Amino acid sequence: MQYDFDTVLDRKNTDSIKWDKYAGTDIIPLWVADMDFPMPPPVHHALMERMQHPALGYTIAGDSVVEATLEHLKQSYGWTVDPEWLVWLPGVVSGLSNACRAWGEAGDHMITSSPIYYHFLGIAEPAGRELVDVPLREKDNHWSFDIPALEKAAANPRAKLLMLCSPHNPVGRLFDAEELQAVMAIARQYDLVVVSDEIHDGIVLDEERAFIPTAVACPEDTDRLVTLMSPSKMYNLAGNNCSYAIISDPTLRAQFNYHAKGAIPPATPLSYVALEASYRHCDEWRDQLLEYLRGNRDLLQTSVDKLDGLRMPRLEATYLAWIDISNLRLNDAPTWFEQHARLGFSPGEPFGDANYIRINLACSRTTLREALNRFEQAVQARLQELA
Repeated sequence: MQYDFDTVLDRKNTDSIKWDKYAGTDIIPLWVADMDFPMPPPVHHALMERMQHPALGYTIAGDSVVEATLEHLKQSYGWTVDPEWLVWLPGVVSGLSNACRAWGEAGDHMITSSPIYYHFLGIAEPAGRELVDVPLREKDNHWSFDIPALEKAAANPRAKLLMLCSPHNPVGRLFDAEELQAVMAIARQYDLVVVSDEIHDGIVLDEERAFIPTAVACPEDTDRLVTLMSPSKMYNLAGNNCSYAIISDPTLRAQFNYHAKGAIPPATPLSYVALEASYRHCDEWRDQLLEYLRGNRDLLQTSVDKLDGLRMPRLEATYLAWIDISNLRLNDAPTWFEQHARLGFSPGEPFGDANYIRINLACSRTTLREALNRFEQAVQARLQELA
């Protein structure tokens, strides 16, 4: 079946965070990680079928949901997961926050590496932990872990927790096994618990490569590893997402569950339905989506490359591009782009680097072309102004 990603989906006045932020304007929003495509038809069908029953109520992850999840992990990554390892969550962010409370004591260190999804940078303080940021290194338009700096941070006796994002949001890296093994070797040496946010696991734009879960790359380190996953990004389920932690070590799992009591609500009935339908029936939809996103990625890369002074590292994974706009010398980049280009981007500052913007390219090609036309005109005018 051929799926349609070209038709422009009107989401205005639907209480969409993404679109109604700019209600009453012609600003094109390319910010929050929420696709502008319809949900996969098999998911829509499954939800409508479930709604034939008039009751929802508190719901568990039934056997069929668990089986679909385990089959997905086995078929996609060769990862054999025991059902007992699964901890169901209403979202990955709640899992990140809970993990920060689950290990260590007040004043202990939580290590992460910016630029990174902004929730990583905001969860330590409410949990009474100290955030230790070991920034990623950028060289020749390529981002990587700063292994010596990570080891130095991990050697501090107060260091208890290391939090990763793989594939990486916002820099778009698809880390290989060797990179993940180098990080996990540090965690092993200094006895750190590692939490790996892998919510973008299926969104691989480099066709010759594949995503590898940290647990698969480092099987000897699963006793200290918590993996957070969800179909919500891959299958466009934002707002109805069902997530899960994979924790093979029983002691870690008990600690995680203990701190979740009374703090994390269960996933919703419809989110379980959407997860199962995604994993069981949406492979063809996913493959066509990835091809479409690759085309959008290439269109955006071409646009940025012809603008002097702007840089976009190759987007290997996710649908979120990370663009260096430092040469535009903007004091307030979001407002400037809203006013001069009528575009809404995610500013880089909350992710840890104000010299960048993050662009969501998961939209129709028509929308993206119009956005890039506005982008190019505004940036060229700014560069001429600065010349």
